[in-house]
Amino acid sequence: MDKNKHTTVLLSETVDGLQLKKNDTAIDATVGAGGHAELLAQAIGKGTLVAIDADKSSLALSKERLKDASAKVIYIQGNFRI
Repeated sequence: MDKNKHTTVLLSETVDGLQLKKNDTAIDATVGAGGHAELLAQAIGKGTLVAIDADKSSLALSKERLKDASAKVIYIQGNFRI
């Protein structure tokens, strides 16, 4: 097992619980590599996804993962607590 590979947990349960609809706006305040964000983007279709992470390299990973998303994705490097 690759120690550097992150396994997204409770992915479907988390996104399903939000009950998102097409064209909604969603925020992933700790986007990381984009595991949850990818499913959020699928759920909202052409809606808007705000992807926040303090780590520049995590934002780069999520940008690559979400490059084909139909949602408008806004990337913010910062801390969601501020």
